[in-house]
Amino acid sequence: MKSLKIISWLFVLFIPTASAAYAQQQFTHTVTAKNKYCNSTCSIMDVPELNDNPLAVILVTPHVENGRNLNPHPIGVYYVPFSKKWSIINTDATAIAEGAIFNIQYYPKPDSNQFVYVVPQRGTNPCIDHPGLNTNPNARIRFSPTGSPRGAYFNTDEIKIEYDASALKWCLASVNYQQLLKADTAYNVVITSGTPVGTTVPPLIVVAREDWLVPQKGSVAPLSPGRCETVTPRYENPAILRTDHVIITHQESTGNPDWLRWTGTIQDGSVLITVCNTKEVLPLNYGATVVGGRRVNILVLR
Repeated sequence: MKSLKIISWLFVLFIPTASAAYAQQQFTHTVTAKNKYCNSTCSIMDVPELNDNPLAVILVTPHVENGRNLNPHPIGVYYVPFSKKWSIINTDATAIAEGAIFNIQYYPKPDSNQFVYVVPQRGTNPCIDHPGLNTNPNARIRFSPTGSPRGAYFNTDEIKIEYDASALKWCLASVNYQQLLKADTAYNVVITSGTPVGTTVPPLIVVAREDWLVPQKGSVAPLSPGRCETVTPRYENPAILRTDHVIITHQESTGNPDWLRWTGTIQDGSVLITVCNTKEVLPLNYGATVVGGRRVNILVLR
């Protein structure tokens, strides 16, 4: 975590494009020298419905024109208590580019479909427990990193939220699998569509069931506590489609605590497997876990 020192704040014009008082509204925000602050890593916004409104739910995405993104960095939003305004921030603590434009979608008075999810203290690949998302793989969601309960505190890696068929929930993970998500980091989540709660969903069918041996060579080096890596080569099966769901469970036969957690990303004809060593990182804890040669159960459902 990098601490960010807030130096000053100024105002920025905005362009509202929706008329409903409390429904979703949106505008574009342009970074200028006058609205940059916190060591130039942030850009303050001045929006009447967001000012003095820390409970608003806000989504932010870069505005790309002609394939060009002036600020190619992970971004988030957080509420600045002393100015009572919201700010865009580069979560990797780099300077935000002047002239960069961002699309802002916001809900000044959010309902149950717009909420803040906070990563819990324990567990890897944390899952959202929400009645509109549980057992609902057809849901459509959008999200943005936001200020955590401890202030301007973010994961430095970009994350993804995908449906986990084994947990029957939508779960978070690092996009590049290089680190576990930090506890107490937070995300604005908006449910945009999906199968309504209570709707009968057709039963899943088994596409592939495999007792798979993780390759000894070309796989991953011994995995240190708190680290995640992808397994190579991937599991191949031509029957698998990108729209399928995968469940991966570890066969632990040594009697030792099982620190490894396995997830899979479906591709046409294959499954890309990721493994995390969830053992708590402690001082002088240098132990690494061998991954190659272990066995996992792979279940692909459609």
